[in-house]
Amino acid sequence: MGAHPGCIVLGVRMLGPGGLDLHALLASQSDLPVILVTASTTAREVVRAMKQGAADLFCKPWDDEAFLSAVNKAVTEHRSRAETREKQAALQLRRESLSRREMEVFDLMILGVTSRGICEQLGLAERTLKHHRSRVMQKMGVKSVIELVLAVEGSKDRPSHPTRNIDHATP
Repeated sequence: MGAHPGCIVLGVRMLGPGGLDLHALLASQSDLPVILVTASTTAREVVRAMKQGAADLFCKPWDDEAFLSAVNKAVTEHRSRAETREKQAALQLRRESLSRREMEVFDLMILGVTSRGICEQLGLAERTLKHHRSRVMQKMGVKSVIELVLAVEGSKDRPSHPTRNIDHATP
């Protein structure tokens, strides 16, 4: 993971820029979750904090266990988002290594089209398709179509072109 997971704890009523203003600035420049703390607050401040994406808001006096739990949850969620982004970036790099034809085969494989359907759709001989499928699997770093689909679903990646009218059934 590139950056270390973490979170920011801000006071709502800080000297200089207020915590809510600083939170708005940070939210536009960082993906670190923000927990706001204050001695007192208004409903307007709470609404603003939540609309800006605050992970949590604590008013003094707060329960230390609840506060530490919120910090741990924010850090865990930040770590999880960072890991997902890394997986997406790695998958995208592998996809970019595919040739145009391999990408077409990849997209149809992800859609669940049978080998016969892919051959018909792309006008390929079965032997040629086997070669392209093998290259897709090798370049994507997977050993099975199921592994390939799980990698794509896990990264929320989708086929590169709109779905075509494809007959999924084998005649």
